[in-house]
Amino acid sequence: MTMTTTTKTGTQESEMTKTAMIIENERAEIVFPGGDRISTTRLNHGGYVREDDGNRYPQLCDGAARTGPTLIYATPEALARDCRARLYKTRGGFERAAARLADCDE
Repeated sequence: MTMTTTTKTGTQESEMTKTAMIIENERAEIVFPGGDRISTTRLNHGGYVREDDGNRYPQLCDGAARTGPTLIYATPEALARDCRARLYKTRGGFERAAARLADCDE
């Protein structure tokens, strides 16, 4: 899937975001294609971003993966960029995106 963006130099194709993210109550929730969801522990400025799995709390890495360079929280926008996610401001928009991602096979 691609989307078209317009820049100062014209129109350019870019790959559409593969994940969706919302940050509420100092925690991030991320949805991946296929509908898999993860939540983070409380986000602290300058702290590691950790998955709240209820057990080992692994650190999230670049692309919201479990391997690679570890993410450090700075801003919601930077975290979304590092996770290759689109940041949603409202729960309704996030849930609509999550429903679309649940139908994706990629």
